[in-house]
Parts: sequence; structure tokens; C-alpha cells
Amino acid sequence: MLCWHGHAGSGKTAMLACAASLMGERRVLGLAPSASAARTLARETGLPCRTLQWFLTRCREVADRETLAGLRDRYRGAVVAVDEMSLVGTAQARSLLRIAERLDIARLVLVGDKRQLRGVEAGQPFRQLQQAGMAVAEMDELRRQRDPDLRAAIEEMIEGEPGAALERLGSNLREIPAEEIAGTGARLWLRLSPEARATTALLVPTRALRAEVEEAVREGLEAEGALRGHAMAIDTLVPLNLTRAETGDARNWREGDIALFNRDMKHYRVRKDDACIVMEVEEDRVRLAHADGRPRHLKPGSELRYRLDLFEEKTLTVREGERLRWTRNDRERGLANGERAEVLETGTKTLRLRLADGREMTFARDDPQLHHLAYAYASTVHAAQGETHERVIAVLDTGAGPLVNRQTLYVQLSRARERAVVLTDNREQLVETLEANTGERLTALEAI
Repeated sequence: MLCWHGHAGSGKTAMLACAASLMGERRVLGLAPSASAARTLARETGLPCRTLQWFLTRCREVADRETLAGLRDRYRGAVVAVDEMSLVGTAQARSLLRIAERLDIARLVLVGDKRQLRGVEAGQPFRQLQQAGMAVAEMDELRRQRDPDLRAAIEEMIEGEPGAALERLGSNLREIPAEEIAGTGARLWLRLSPEARATTALLVPTRALRAEVEEAVREGLEAEGALRGHAMAIDTLVPLNLTRAETGDARNWREGDIALFNRDMKHYRVRKDDACIVMEVEEDRVRLAHADGRPRHLKPGSELRYRLDLFEEKTLTVREGERLRWTRNDRERGLANGERAEVLETGTKTLRLRLADGREMTFARDDPQLHHLAYAYASTVHAAQGETHERVIAVLDTGAGPLVNRQTLYVQLSRARERAVVLTDNREQLVETLEANTGERLTALEAI
């Protein structure tokens, strides 16, 4: 097993593509945390790539000897590279190591940057494996940034000097009243040409701030006539993004939320993709309303936490010219969570989109996949990890709590090639917050 540790923008993906080309006939498989990240990795490396969860699910639950023998034949002697390893939790890492041993995989290559954001699931195996003495190949030269001041700011962040990093930004660090910060970020983006907008990311630390920024952007687009035609109202499901542990605690369930099952469960008489409304929450159990009219009584703390996800409902109004993103995969139609789409036409019964790969697709108004759409004018920093843009407009409201930390600013700055503008409501407070909050959290073992 090898750790491939590199700073953001050091060329880890390019080096992986180069290394894979030297493998000859040896099978090399790339894995990434999300479907959109896997597609990006495949496009940039030329490797066959899948999501990490797909690989774990396919290989972990094998019971019959014939299927296991087939998987061993397929992966024996292979090299498996896992990208964005800092986002992987302990449970996934443990499963990966066991599967690698079971299938006689020749080498695991864990690629990432321990200074970037961690995943929502518990544990920090990427950092802990390095501390435990795993072989590490370091890549410490920044290659993405073309602007020397931006590169110097990121280097200061790597050295743990956020105050010096902000100084390096010069006039690209701007102090804006808190009540105006979302609108200012939107106006900076709206001032750009359509071509420049396509390569400029609006990055925020929280979903609430993203909603404010996107509302301001849409108001500006409507004023300039960029959003046109019939306004279609779509009932969407917004992921609550709970960890499995949080999903297993009934106290995190709320009446009116939607439980969407990700696989069949005969015991509870539900099928994959069934959506149930949370009607009542008790101390350790919940009552759901199913489409068949019969209630379901469940205990979230059981195996159910792995079999469903929780959402809240939100009405999304879309018009021609709108920029959207998927929030759930649809493998049959090749739609990946996080990938963008442009609205070409809204009708009374259909919605026509141009997808990220150039395909045009028409969806019936009652297509269940439309429940998993959101605006795509701004991104949370967590969603943007792994992306590269020409320019970044980073909104850092010091009132955003613990999500304002060094990891957040490091990821925001390092997404940009050419320029990064940072907006904050209080420069002095931002420096103090970043000095005090690294963004790293202790694991359970470290806290004991």
C-alpha cells in the first residue's frame, strides 16, 4: 500500500495518468468518492473509474464461491488508486483494505491531501495511515496556479500561516458588511461575460449562504433577460447530508422530512426508490406514510441507517437558461450526482436539458429524477473539492461558525488557476478565526 500525498494543485491526477501508462498490461482501476468525481478522474487519466462505494458494495457482499473466484481472477495483481482519500471515512477504508486482501490486489495507491476537507463519515484514515508509517510519496510543488501572488498565498496556507496568506491576496481580499456579502459575491459574478462566468466558481462554506448567493444571482439574471420562457415549478428533495450514525438517531428525524430507500427491504415492505413521509417521531422509532396508504413503523438505529437517506422538500422554479445540477445518480441514464445541466426549454409537461456531456434529454414533468435537481450558480466548498476553475469568488462570512477554518480557505483558494477574490465581513475576525480553527477534528481514539 502506498500513500500519494500532494498539495492541492500539485499535479496528482496528471502523475497518476503518467504512472498508469507505465503499467503495461497490468489492470489499473481508479476509484473516487462520487460519480461526478469518478467521471472527472476517468476523463483526465484515461483509466476505468468507478465510485468507491460501488466497488465496496460489489465486492464486500459476495457470498458464493463462483462469484468470488470471478472477482479474484479480475482483480488479482491489479493496482487500485483511490482519489480524494481525505474524504474517505474509517468504515469505508477498513472495507477497502479487507477487500484488497481478499481479492489479491497487488497494490492500493491512496491519493489525496490531508490538509483538505474530510468526509462526513467518522474517522480520518488517510492521515492516520501516514502517521502509522505507511510509505508516502510527496508532491509539494504547486503547478495549477499561474498567478505568483495566489500561489504564494496557498503556500502560506500550507505552512499554517492564514494571516500571511490573506496579506498575499492584497486587493483581492475585500471586507463587506455581513448583510451585503451574498449580494456582493453575486454581483461580482454577474459582471463577468458569459464565457468568464462559465469558468468562475462562487464558493461558500454553508448551504444557507449558498441559497442566499444563488437567489441574488437569479435576480440578476432575470433582470438582464438571461432567464426566459415559462416558469416551471418542480418539487425537489434536498439531501440533509446526515452521517449514517446521525441517520440512526431518531432525534435527527423531523416530521415532514422524506425518507428515500436506496434498496429493497422486504421486512418493511418497501422497495428501492420508495419515498415515505415522516409522520411521527418517538424516542427510538418513527412512523412513515407510504404511497400504498399503509404506515411503516421503523427503528432508525437498526440496519435501516444504511438503507435510506433523509431529505426535505423544496420547490424549485426553473426557466430557460437556468443552470442546474443533479443531486442523485441515475446510472441507467448516465446522470451523476454533482454534474451540471442547462435548461433549454420548459413546457407545461416536459423539461429539456443539455447535460454536461453535451447530450440533450427531455424529461416528463412527473419523472422522479427531477426531484433531484438544484441550482448550480454557487457551490459549497465541500462539493467543490477536486474541481479546478480559472477564477474563484470565495465568500467567507465569519458568522458561518466552525465551517470557517483553514481547510475551507485552503480549498477555496486552491481551486483557482488565475485569480481568487475573498469576501469577508470582518478581516480581523477572519484572521483570528483561522488562526484558532484549523478545521481538523480528533478521531475517537485521539480524544480518549
